[in-house]
Amino acid sequence: MNPMKTRRRLSSIWAVLTALVLLSAVQPAALAEEGASPYTAYAEAAKGIAADNPAPQDWNTAQADNSGSSHPDAWQRSSGRTGWFGESWYDVDGNGCDTRNDVLKRDLTEVSYKKGSDCVVASGNLKDPYTGKDISFKRGKDTSSAVQIDHLLPLGYVYAHGGWAWDADARLAIANDPGNLLAVDGPANGQKSDSGPTTSPKGQSSNGTWTTDGGKGWVPVNQPFICEYAASLTATARKHGLGMPDGDRQWLVSKLESCATSNAGMTKQITPLDEVTMESVKEQVSAAVAEAAQKAGKVEIETDPSKAAAGATNNVERTLGPWAQKAMDWMGKYPMATATIAGVVIALGTMGARGRR
Repeated sequence: MNPMKTRRRLSSIWAVLTALVLLSAVQPAALAEEGASPYTAYAEAAKGIAADNPAPQDWNTAQADNSGSSHPDAWQRSSGRTGWFGESWYDVDGNGCDTRNDVLKRDLTEVSYKKGSDCVVASGNLKDPYTGKDISFKRGKDTSSAVQIDHLLPLGYVYAHGGWAWDADARLAIANDPGNLLAVDGPANGQKSDSGPTTSPKGQSSNGTWTTDGGKGWVPVNQPFICEYAASLTATARKHGLGMPDGDRQWLVSKLESCATSNAGMTKQITPLDEVTMESVKEQVSAAVAEAAQKAGKVEIETDPSKAAAGATNNVERTLGPWAQKAMDWMGKYPMATATIAGVVIALGTMGARGRR
């Protein structure tokens, strides 16, 4: 057997396996075994939450750079809540209705609208997920606060753990992401403030008391909702690439593993894990394939998919042998992973097409 061919084959297999491991970390919902608790996937995702990136100053002291934003009218200040996350409830999706009313419309039942409007919610009923209470909402100066829109990952928390380093559009996006928003009991939302599960930012830079994780944490008193709460925090953090302190990340992993073991139910529409940004996994897969190519003899990777595709199928069949069909069946069973797998296969095809010399 030709030692060079053997080495190339083993390197190709290594690249495939590496890619699959990366995919399982980024898209655990797609790779979870059929019948498994959905919280198993979220627990695995929580383990991959980014490391904390603590803000050096509080958001009233630090000045945001909002230049280059695709929504220049969202920025009237450069510090504080609106300076860092834009005008409150900015209509990012451009549907003519502000984000607050979009969420009220989604989360309330028996909704009625302000006269002459199909956007502004006038009244409705809420089954509050944080307290379990039934709350009647009526729009008005003295009554609207009974139901508030909570950022599951609070904006002060987002700023403190990485949001301070994002560009303006990324900050505006998480502030108005429906997956990070929930209609809840007003007093409960006030108690939560900027808290994560076990920590919260507190203090001020001006007097030297600023800390990103020195405050208390908060979780809902409604125990049946805590599993979904933890899953929502995890999905949003992964989707936006937000880091967390070790204490909060460990709480999420532990809680979600417990939810999976107890086979807890899931009723709320939580942000799917397949909405997690794929940029980081693309970079990791590219690096894995490049390393495999180097180990196979510094083979040049073909960047033109049309040229690489011709050699992809033959290379995979040679590499996987009798497992080729099983691999394809697996990819069909998990369609959310197929696109990324295809990219890896094309890259491996170049190793077959250009590595034979």
